[in-house]
Amino acid sequence: MFGEKDIQLSQQELRDSPYASLYARVDDGRQIHMVLAFAEADL
Repeated sequence: MFGEKDIQLSQQELRDSPYASLYARVDDGRQIHMVLAFAEADL
């Protein structure tokens, strides 16, 4: 993805998220923000 900038959230945006998350980079790709969440099916 040429010309794409790394994803970077503010400290406030990170604090406001109810989910665990992390920044990741694969090889020479851009930095991404991964949200770690679990969605349960309605019972």
